[in-house]
Amino acid sequence: MTRSPLHPAIGDSTAPAPRSITVVIPTHRRPDFLRSALESVRNQSRLDLVLEIVVSENSEDPRSEVVCREFQDLPVRFIRQSPPFDAYLHLARLPTLAATPLVALLGDDDMWSRYHLEEAARLLASEPAAVACINMAVVANNSGRGIVGPHSTLLQSKVAPWIDRFSDHWTWGAKDVLLASLLWTPLNMWSYVGRRDATIDAMTVFAEPDQGTDADRFMLWRVAKAGPVVIGREVGLFYRMHSDNACARMETEAPDVQRRSWRMNLERMLDEAAEMGIDPKAEWQKTFGDADLPSIYTSRYPMTVECRNALLQRWGPVRQLRAPDETAARFLKTMARELLPPFVQRGVRQLLGTLRGVGQ
Repeated sequence: MTRSPLHPAIGDSTAPAPRSITVVIPTHRRPDFLRSALESVRNQSRLDLVLEIVVSENSEDPRSEVVCREFQDLPVRFIRQSPPFDAYLHLARLPTLAATPLVALLGDDDMWSRYHLEEAARLLASEPAAVACINMAVVANNSGRGIVGPHSTLLQSKVAPWIDRFSDHWTWGAKDVLLASLLWTPLNMWSYVGRRDATIDAMTVFAEPDQGTDADRFMLWRVAKAGPVVIGREVGLFYRMHSDNACARMETEAPDVQRRSWRMNLERMLDEAAEMGIDPKAEWQKTFGDADLPSIYTSRYPMTVECRNALLQRWGPVRQLRAPDETAARFLKTMARELLPPFVQRGVRQLLGTLRGVGQ
């Protein structure tokens, strides 16, 4: 039986180069999570793409180094930051630790799917102008890969994932990333594989003062300013939710800092887009028209509400930016649910229940 020749579109141009990727894993006193992250790297379908796995421990905790010694079959280089950096300064330094053309970011508490690196390398090879690839991400529970909810609900636009054809991938320019990022962070940086130079430049935002939980939103916008971003169709990342989730903790401990960051980064994206000749308001109206927004864009999540209000102040009345039943009472209830620690929420509910009982 003879094999049919390959389609002309399939050839050496889509063959990812071996040893072209450095995997960078920042960690901080979480050896059990780190072990799962490294196991997900070990299970990659194309481990030959990886030159080195850099694990950067940002504390004096010795356990991470012990975990790394369990993976003698992997090219792991362990680095201890002593003295430790500020958490965001640690992130800003990560891509400088790579010596390869491509950098892949992985959080110590997250896990890659088996084909993440192979798919990212293939897509980058097929789109020579692209500076980065970001695959889909889903939220997994603390104990494994049971999917409990989507993380990425991408914007309805000309290159949207729910367009009426089964695209292999989507290529977003700066305008597309901007529109997707106006009200929340639509992409996950831990499913990111990108060019080292563009990544180093973009991740300097983590070294800036007053950055909050949306620093990754601004970082990915800066990546898109450097060149096109390939959006992969396949799930590349299992984003694990747990009680020590850094973003949830930051929003609980300093909500005012987060609101300032959300508004600051939104204003900066709008200003930088204008400098590039992009009219964000006109593009928003042209993209959406009378279409229904994805549910995330009408949610009461604090970041979405803050950014929606900032856009209304800057643009004036714009269709679909105001949620239909966004009353003050509902907003405060949502803020309490999102920002108060669970034990405080339980205490408030118990107190209200007691007061209702007394009243009856």
